[in-house]
Amino acid sequence: MDDCRTTADAAVRSQERVLEMDQDKENVQGSEVRDVIGEIQKLQEKQAKDMMRNDEEMSDEDMEDDNSKVRAVPRASGDWSSLRAALENAFGAMGKSGGANRNRGAVIESRDCKGHLQYECKDGCLKEACFGDLKDIMFPGAFAKEPLGSLWRAWVAASIFIRNDMNTAEKIKAWKKGVICLDAEALQRVLRLAYDRCKDWTEFLYVTDGISKHERIDDYCFDRTYDEALKSLKRDLDEQEKNRRSKKQGPTAFAAPENALLLERDGSRRGIIAKVATSFEKLRDVLDELKACSTWIIVWPLDTHFTDAQICETLRRCHQQLEEGGRIVSVFPPLMESNQATWRQLTELWQMIEGALQKKAGPSQFLSTASHKVEGGKVFIEAGAPEGCLNFYGKNLGVGSAKALYECIRNCLKEANLPELNPLEVAPTRAPAPRGGRMWITRSRGREREGLPPPPEIKRARGSL
Repeated sequence: MDDCRTTADAAVRSQERVLEMDQDKENVQGSEVRDVIGEIQKLQEKQAKDMMRNDEEMSDEDMEDDNSKVRAVPRASGDWSSLRAALENAFGAMGKSGGANRNRGAVIESRDCKGHLQYECKDGCLKEACFGDLKDIMFPGAFAKEPLGSLWRAWVAASIFIRNDMNTAEKIKAWKKGVICLDAEALQRVLRLAYDRCKDWTEFLYVTDGISKHERIDDYCFDRTYDEALKSLKRDLDEQEKNRRSKKQGPTAFAAPENALLLERDGSRRGIIAKVATSFEKLRDVLDELKACSTWIIVWPLDTHFTDAQICETLRRCHQQLEEGGRIVSVFPPLMESNQATWRQLTELWQMIEGALQKKAGPSQFLSTASHKVEGGKVFIEAGAPEGCLNFYGKNLGVGSAKALYECIRNCLKEANLPELNPLEVAPTRAPAPRGGRMWITRSRGREREGLPPPPEIKRARGSL
């Protein structure tokens, strides 16, 4: 681009010199010269504007193509509001009550809408269902064979017969009198039956995160109860899905800090695959390389130059690992005097990440080694925790510290059965000499070829050299 500007400027200057020479030789009028020079200046300005426009378009394309490589400015200490909002939008509430999903939910205004408790499926999936099909609710005798009808009717009946403060006779009387005492747990059982029997209800319960508003039925408002029952059912379905995950097979990966460089060079000879990840951008790329590994041991980077997109992309890769049946071990980096300011600043970030992973993990899929407490500006670390395993190394960290960190993680989580580090086999520096020496073997072979008997053995006296 600079070459283009230089060429254009040179062309303009040459044209101006030609005009000046013509003016001297032919005595051209000054007004005509000024007009020509004005046209040249306009042309030059137009070319400059075009070049600037092209530069802006090229820079925009580069930013879009390489957006992940843009390094953000360091975050203010404790300012995670934008990141928390991004994580909540992508992965749900991060442990706060309400959160970003507080106002989300379906608005059901008529019985023709899916999710309405009086909605009638066109395929008639629930026509053959009866009260006895509701799990963990006992309906006596013929009441168990009563047709289900609408979900509203089933909810009213289930709310009565699920109660523990009434005997069966009182429940039957209450049902006949038309008593309505709506119960969230009873609605959850009704929704589970609809989920198992009807495709429309299965679709609605999968795509709906909550209920914001439901049309009143018999002048009853139950928006919050419906929302609570739906979310409780979705949590149960998620737990069942997690329990059905098959266990992923593969080696163990160790996303380690920079002191594991030599451990990374050893490759798989140590029994694990170590990769150095000193930033969240690098960690994201490292996790792409470790997809075949069954267990990820992640030491979170001491990195304040990151973007919200990098954190979200890292979490997506971790969620994919969990969905495939893999395990993730979360490790806070060791605390030392040289990194204590950054360590304190990033503690809340690591805790948010662990909360997001814990929500998606099944039984024994997510393990955390974090075991510390901050009180009065002081950090108290449990003995044997990885956060305090490298204090004695000071500033001179080497490959030995990476091995010490891994062994500390392995001892801290004995229930995880992490593999031990295999010792490297040291190759001999030179080939060992044969027995008797090379010269002795050569002399023996020569005597054999000549038909002479082998040389006599030399017997040394005891104590001789």
